[in-house]
Amino acid sequence: METESAEKKNYELSFLVKDENDAREVLKLLAQHEAEVRGEGPLRKLNLAYPIKHVPQAYFGFVNLAVLPANAKSLERDLSANTAILRTLMVKLPKGKTAVVTSGEYKKTMRPIAQRRPVRMEAPSQPKPLSNEALEKKIEEILQ
Repeated sequence: METESAEKKNYELSFLVKDENDAREVLKLLAQHEAEVRGEGPLRKLNLAYPIKHVPQAYFGFVNLAVLPANAKSLERDLSANTAILRTLMVKLPKGKTAVVTSGEYKKTMRPIAQRRPVRMEAPSQPKPLSNEALEKKIEEILQ
């Protein structure tokens, strides 16, 4: 009889690696921790906003996986200890959500910025100026 803690949970793992070949290190670690890979995103080269470990460019990728919660914690620890992997972010997906995304589907879900609707900002309304009589009346109300 399996308990609920022994069930595999769905996670999404995002990572930055120095080189394309270093992405294999991530997959090796997933296999070591008995993670079931359910989908992979494309590996993309990025210019980083600031260098990470003296590296100005990195490859970004993500993987959807199912793994036991106990193995997920040790997986995160091993990912952060690996020198080929610059950064990782592992997020537990909500129950019932299985975000299996392949590279083709990923492009369909993302809309280019130019197609997004612009947000209209309204100018703040200016208060109407008070006449001297109205101002004196307000002062009288406040003082009473």
